Amino acid sequence: MSRLIVFDIDGTLTKTNAIDEKCFTRTVKQLATTRKFKFSFNEKWHFTDSYIAFQLAMAQNNDSFSEQEFKRQFLINLRLEAESTKFEAAEGAQSLLKELKKNEIPYALATGCWRKSAEIKLRAAGFPLPKVPMATSDKYFTRDEIVTQAIVASQRHYKKEFTDVVYVGDGYWDLVTCKKLNLRFVGVDPEKNLKKALLLKDYLALSKYPDLTSFLQLVETARVPEI
Repeated sequence: MSRLIVFDIDGTLTKTNAIDEKCFTRTVKQLATTRKFKFSFNEKWHFTDSYIAFQLAMAQNNDSFSEQEFKRQFLINLRLEAESTKFEAAEGAQSLLKELKKNEIPYALATGCWRKSAEIKLRAAGFPLPKVPMATSDKYFTRDEIVTQAIVASQRHYKKEFTDVVYVGDGYWDLVTCKKLNLRFVGVDPEKNLKKALLLKDYLALSKYPDLTSFLQLVETARVPEI
């Protein structure tokens, strides 16, 4: 059996969900000095950078506002945050990725972030940028499109077809994506967010990454969500 493990980034490999929300909120407030914005992380949007920026642009009905303007300002805020705030890696995540690479176990990244945003967070959290496929929201709005692209890119990168794909993520939207794509799911919560833990229920497998052998045992028991 040929297996691929796909990791989310925010809240999965890095403890950066709060930083991400802070930078989005700050960007909205900065742009709101000349424009009226209605923005809430509680909206049932696709949780991807590109889709949130698109929704904000559409809500303005203003040709002078663009998704690119929002993206530019957000990345400025994120870089400033990286200079003044410690970005933490999920406990054990760096060691696990090293062990996966060392043992030639195929893995990829699939994130709702823009690529530049993902790279800033990974570097700031102490990860060397991995030379593995990374699908982002630069070209795709939805999580299922992003994860699908990660799988397609991995087939090219590793030069093989994968008969088993396991997704590692922290959000309810990750759970929904795995259900839609018929992927097995490992729920993680390194930020120890009670609300997320309640949403993931018994699909939550760990709050810190164990050694490679223990992690692969978890992967073996992962299942497609029934929601």
